[in-house]
Amino acid sequence: MLRKFLFIGFMFFMLSPVFAVSAKLVPPVKPTDNQWRFLIAPYAWLPWITGNMTVRGNNAAVDVTPNDLIKKLDFVLQLHAEASKGNWAFMVDPNYIKLSDSTNKSGPTGVTIGGNIKFKMTLVDFGAYYKFLNRQVGDRPDSSVSLEGLLGGRYMRLENTISPMRLPSVTASKSWTDPIIGGRLLYHINKFWSAVATGDIGGFGVGSQFTWSTRLLGIYNINKTFGLAFGVRALGINYSEGTGATRFKMDTTMYGPIVGITIRF
Repeated sequence: MLRKFLFIGFMFFMLSPVFAVSAKLVPPVKPTDNQWRFLIAPYAWLPWITGNMTVRGNNAAVDVTPNDLIKKLDFVLQLHAEASKGNWAFMVDPNYIKLSDSTNKSGPTGVTIGGNIKFKMTLVDFGAYYKFLNRQVGDRPDSSVSLEGLLGGRYMRLENTISPMRLPSVTASKSWTDPIIGGRLLYHINKFWSAVATGDIGGFGVGSQFTWSTRLLGIYNINKTFGLAFGVRALGINYSEGTGATRFKMDTTMYGPIVGITIRF
């Protein structure tokens, strides 16, 4: 029970920024346009999580559903913010998740042993996009295709607190930072609809051994300020450190639907 809960908390928001893809939802920006444009996008992603984890040398399979995540959720914040000007766009994507659970077990003497478990996770993706291709489609001024490259990083901090009854609390934490590179392809179908495909890879042994992410979104622009986004996203990570009884490893894949709103100004 405890191990599954920790696995659920650890994996819930292992995601690179999922709404970095929606920064260009306004009509296509020409390279000579030096006006600053801003995007704020709260979103939700509840994935299925599969793979394997090793905690203190103990291996376990991971098989988590969105319903498992909802049952343990105390608080969550997912928000993407982006500022763009001309061919450049700068993004930051902070995520915070807090899960909790309680457990009660009978010991060999019949005495009930209980306690509380709290898990906190902070994930921050950051980076810069550069648009090196922007082409109008046919003779339609509201339709275009653009291609951008990404250079950035992904910071992860995990914290677990176990509070047994009548005993002091114990807290442990782990953090690392990965470099990431990638790109995004945006197709403005018309003034109302856009489609976006993104992908990135990273880690390279700097933080994790390897991490990757891909997503496909459809965006409906209600007006020049507000929009709705929906689609699918998948993310994988392979991180390990230590040996023997201190061994920690995570090799998991997350996939599932994503929805959110966009606010542009």
